Amino acid sequence: QRLYRTGDLVRRHPDGTLEYAGRNDHQVKIRGHRVETGEIETTLLTHPHITRAAVTVREDTPGARHLVGYVVVTAEVPDADLRAHLAATLPEYMLPAAFVTLDALPLNAAGKLDRAALPAPHFDPRAGAYTAPGTGTERLLADIWKEILGVERVGTEDNFFDLGGDSIISLQVVSRARRAGLALTSRDVFLHPTVAALAQAVQPAEDAAETLAEQGALSGPAPLLPAHGWFFETHPVAPEHFNFSVALALAPAYDLDALRSAVAAVVGHHDALRLTFDTAAGPRPSAAYRSATSADAVLDVHDLTAPDGTAGTPDARWRAAVLAAHSGFDLAEGPLIRFVVGQEGAGRPARLAVVAHHLVMDGVSLRVLMEDLATAYEQITAGGTADLGPKGTSVRQWAERLAGHTAAGGFDDQIPYWRAVEDQAVTALPVDLPGGRNTVATQEAVSLALTTEQTEAVLQQASALYRTQANDVLLTALARALRAWTGHDRVAVTLEGHGREELFDDVDLTRTVGWFTSLHPIALSLPEQTAGEADGGWGDAVKSVKEQLRAIPRRGIGYGALRHLADAPVGRLDPQISFNYHGQFDVSGDGTEDALFGPALAPVGGEHAPAERRTHLLDVVGAVQDGRLVFSWLYSADTYREETVRGLAEGFAAELAAFAEHCARPDAGGCTPSDFPLVTLGQAEVDRIAGNGRTVEDIYPLTPLQSGMLFHALADPASGAYLEQLTFTLEGVSDVERLAAAWRRVLERADALRVSLVWERVPEPVQVVHRRLDVPVHIADWSAAAEAERELLLADFLAEDRARGVDLAEGPLLRVALISLGAEDVQVVWTFHHLLLDGWSNAALLGDVVAEYAALGGEPAAAPAVRGSFGDYLRWLAAQDQEAGRDYWRRALAGFEEPVALPYDRAPRQSRDGASTARVEIA
Repeated sequence: QRLYRTGDLVRRHPDGTLEYAGRNDHQVKIRGHRVETGEIETTLLTHPHITRAAVTVREDTPGARHLVGYVVVTAEVPDADLRAHLAATLPEYMLPAAFVTLDALPLNAAGKLDRAALPAPHFDPRAGAYTAPGTGTERLLADIWKEILGVERVGTEDNFFDLGGDSIISLQVVSRARRAGLALTSRDVFLHPTVAALAQAVQPAEDAAETLAEQGALSGPAPLLPAHGWFFETHPVAPEHFNFSVALALAPAYDLDALRSAVAAVVGHHDALRLTFDTAAGPRPSAAYRSATSADAVLDVHDLTAPDGTAGTPDARWRAAVLAAHSGFDLAEGPLIRFVVGQEGAGRPARLAVVAHHLVMDGVSLRVLMEDLATAYEQITAGGTADLGPKGTSVRQWAERLAGHTAAGGFDDQIPYWRAVEDQAVTALPVDLPGGRNTVATQEAVSLALTTEQTEAVLQQASALYRTQANDVLLTALARALRAWTGHDRVAVTLEGHGREELFDDVDLTRTVGWFTSLHPIALSLPEQTAGEADGGWGDAVKSVKEQLRAIPRRGIGYGALRHLADAPVGRLDPQISFNYHGQFDVSGDGTEDALFGPALAPVGGEHAPAERRTHLLDVVGAVQDGRLVFSWLYSADTYREETVRGLAEGFAAELAAFAEHCARPDAGGCTPSDFPLVTLGQAEVDRIAGNGRTVEDIYPLTPLQSGMLFHALADPASGAYLEQLTFTLEGVSDVERLAAAWRRVLERADALRVSLVWERVPEPVQVVHRRLDVPVHIADWSAAAEAERELLLADFLAEDRARGVDLAEGPLLRVALISLGAEDVQVVWTFHHLLLDGWSNAALLGDVVAEYAALGGEPAAAPAVRGSFGDYLRWLAAQDQEAGRDYWRRALAGFEEPVALPYDRAPRQSRDGASTARVEIA
């Protein structure tokens, strides 16, 4: 037998059948992914109007590589339709950036495709994916996202998390937006992660609730926060030496006097920097604000050229100065922050280290502090005075409110959850050197970085595929690496969060400096691994970990409050490994000549007292630096050998690299129950309904009235119950195709119209919101028919149209027919299930169609009406007090035993169907 190597790629199914998947000689690399162009071509050919297809990579501009699709069609197909057709089965990175329609594909002399002869496209590399911000609010939000996320362009439909956003960055968005006069919360960013959606959710700052705040220099006692309680419980040896720091180069021509004034401004503005702590007051330390602090009390300037003749290099003197700041704090006297400046004379860059005790500073606070320092410096050097704006909620106010909420039982409903976490059996981590000292003096670190391509996959592509946040993927990789080491599927981990949760409407902590960090345990469990899983088990694993993290109440803030502010029965689990992801951590300057800060400098170390005992065997700390995920594994050399920890770090990095490869798979992706919080579905039901999640936007419950309509429609399918059919004539329509385009645009915008229904094998019926659901807009021309004939044609059309009904399970549940009657008159037949629309909505949609028709024709038109989504309404409905509503109606209807009969003048019809006609003139 002779075998021929054809170069065809196939998938072999369990029944032995082969599915063609392209060719193996046209594999290309785009944005770090290996892409089989043959698979894209095969998918294009499944479109009913495409007869030939080719896909290639072009680099018409150096460095700008992109996929281009070439098609031969039997009817015109818009690029958006082609892109949607591919997006239904292929990941985003496999979608061509442009399409070119040809009469025929070019062939060479051998009759093969001549790829070199394919023409260059004329395209915007993100055409179809970018919608420019239109309103002032959209432009403002897009500019904020661009600045904070470091991206060149943000469209109205770009997803915050797909662009690399996370919970910490969302706080920066909230802060910048409030400065610009927009009131929103980080919860708003999570619920409305696109510019278009967020712009509808925000409100002017003057309309928001008044912020709880204390202006002026604060004095007097201040309650402790949960992080303070954890610290004093776990750091008894040298509590005065546990710091947070950053080191940066200063601009070559920086002004020391202006810096001194800027330091005075930020220390005066952020009251927490003046907190002191009395550890001798009793079993529980107390805190208080010290009196105003001058810049000289917190600013140290060192000449690193050693004019006094001391030995050592400038680097050595710098190190000594920073270490002295680290070890020089007095908790009872304060202040607990130092600004250390090192100078080497003209022509040499100066250095700045900011050293603060962790009791008054966390990672979010450091970002705020450095931004305010740069702002104050810029204001002063421009000839003005420092103005950092009004203060937000103070540390003292937050501590008092949190303590009161805890004492009032505000977190008591979380106790069963935390007890269940602590009750899970978790195996201790293995150690190399049992009994070794686990102190800061013996601490070492192993650091590894991912590539920029892998970082993009973990932080951005994963979000689009699995609707994840960074920690979902990072902790999945950690659990998998630890399983490979320990052989166990469950591991206890201490997680750190920013702790600035929005528990109270009038609290604003986005620009408050302090230690708000929340710490809590989680027992991470991985699903049982099955040998031979095509995706290496990553899909199920990331879904499982994601759901475990979503189940944490209030992102863990209640645990510390219950443990350190109350006598709640929690605190029996102390994990041996901690995990802390700082996000995109960059406080360096923007590179402009007048910026105060230059690039970040290598850390000096010395942040913690050498004699202090470490709180975990392993601490895993990560951040994004220069576009790359960097993780450090901290350990005691008296407990672990370096090769052990390096193996763990490399295993963790390998898992993340494997996940990046997994994201390139066409079958990667999927949703979890927490993605659809309005409905109650299990993972198997979500998988069945949403598939890989690429075509499903959301899943909604039915309203009570919708449920009733569905019941009647299913009870008597042939009756056509609640099938509505509106027909009317529009005059002055010069372009029917433009009117059709207007209808399509309006119908695509409304989430309520892009639904199909699922009622089988689910606890309650649900409506599935599709990202795209083509609503049929039929165009016909009856202009040559006489009026009498048109009436007959219309009667037949309406009867046939009604007999077709709608497919509730497949959707769409509506359609439109536009029939040209001549003389710029168009007969509109609008058929829809009443479950979708009420009378108010009908009028609103028709008004939008008229406005869109005018806009498409370049005619002056009012801006499109800003409408909330149907999902917003359903969320509002779910938040209502149902029991209070029932009580009201019980009282209102008390005494009524049966409906009140109303008189009528003729016998009523018993059937549900009916028709009526009215003529309405629209100016």
